Amino acid sequence: MYKQKKLNFGCGKVIKPKKDGWINVDLQKAKGIDKSFDFEKFPYPFDDNTFDYIFSDNVFEHLVPLDKVLQELWRISKNGAEIRFIIPYWNSSGMYQDWTHKNFLNEVGVRNLLQNPGYIHRKKNLFKEVKIKFIQNRLLRWIPVKICWALGKFLNNMIMTMDVTAKVIK
Repeated sequence: MYKQKKLNFGCGKVIKPKKDGWINVDLQKAKGIDKSFDFEKFPYPFDDNTFDYIFSDNVFEHLVPLDKVLQELWRISKNGAEIRFIIPYWNSSGMYQDWTHKNFLNEVGVRNLLQNPGYIHRKKNLFKEVKIKFIQNRLLRWIPVKICWALGKFLNNMIMTMDVTAKVIK
């Protein structure tokens, strides 16, 4: 039986089990972290077409150039692999509370980054089937997400994070 290779990209203290196929990487060195390296220096220490699944939770907003980071994650992913990342919504308080945040993204920015090759001088799409799930403010969960999303264009803290999933095209 084939065991998927999964990358926990920017794992921090959330270490995923090796027995389930996870490799945990981060900038820092600590117990349970398999590899430590600078995510803004390329290439990453992995071979082409290594991973079936990449997960990243609140990491992408810290990295520049983000298009190069995604191209590198694409390189180390297999065709059809899923890349899932969670990032703060551009106008949420979580985005502004950390001075190390460098990328302020909404759904249009994410789609341009992932699916618009001309936008960042790429010849082809690297990703397809981009799905974005909006996570609204806890106190507003009684309001339908679509209403929070619409109001979030004018009011801060309606949408707190985006949970993005994209498939790799090779």
